[in-house]
Amino acid sequence: MQQLKDNVKNKIMNNARKLFYKNGYHNTTMRQIALASAITVGNIYRYFANKKVLFNFIVKDAYEALLLLMDDASREEQLDILDPKYLYLILDDFILISEKYRQELVILIRRYLDEGHYPLFLKLEKMVASKISEGLPNIEPKMLSLITYMLFHGILFSLQTSSQKDIGKHLSFMVEFLFKDMKERVMKL
Repeated sequence: MQQLKDNVKNKIMNNARKLFYKNGYHNTTMRQIALASAITVGNIYRYFANKKVLFNFIVKDAYEALLLLMDDASREEQLDILDPKYLYLILDDFILISEKYRQELVILIRRYLDEGHYPLFLKLEKMVASKISEGLPNIEPKMLSLITYMLFHGILFSLQTSSQKDIGKHLSFMVEFLFKDMKERVMKL
């Protein structure tokens, strides 16, 4: 009996993951998940209290991996985010996370971009802005927002459109494009 429950729960999660990936969090309903899972909507609620709980269960491991990455990155206080060595350390770890949790990362980033206030990414946005401000103390807040906006959309685009082997190359290009010689380029503006 327990194996059957686990099979149903896994079926719900797998179908919800596919639908969240395809449609986004807000455009996916519990009814769609039930139809894809060939069960009733009421049966989903036996396993998950609501869509948010289901969502959080699906992205939990990716979320925790990103938190660890952010904690490690924020501890590297002596490193300058505008230094390519620092950026590539973070990028290498992110690529490893994307190999394991690619769909979950897309789901998380899309939800953040749709809502604009997902806690993990607000923390990441603050960290990136803080590190950039250290290297460029006179940069305007709107410019910081623009950089983080481009960064998140670039990551999302790469995760959605690149093969796993090309993600590193595409994200490296984006990092080079955004951050290489940034101090010198910004000073000219």
